[in-house]
Amino acid sequence: MAINKLDLLKLKQRELEFLGLVETCDRDDLAKCAKFLAMYVALYRQKFGDIPATGYMKLLSNPALDNELLQIMEDGMYEAAEMLKIILLQNRDTGVSTNNNTFLN
Repeated sequence: MAINKLDLLKLKQRELEFLGLVETCDRDDLAKCAKFLAMYVALYRQKFGDIPATGYMKLLSNPALDNELLQIMEDGMYEAAEMLKIILLQNRDTGVSTNNNTFLN
């Protein structure tokens, strides 16, 4: 099935939203986001098992974009943007930047 231009536009919008959020973050915020996303992947693995290496290789080998990969990329951009929004809202609500590198501080 051919990729719909509307779906490509949605992916581009998600990517632009994420990149806009990245511009408002500092290095510590991005590190915290990466940690949260890593925990998200770990939770997935606990519930559903390991993600096959072929799945990672497909993403890394820069294949031709198909509908499945397009949806994965859009979902990934959405999750990353949502994590950054949570961190930025936390910073705004507490008035404190997340200048720590561990979850326990």
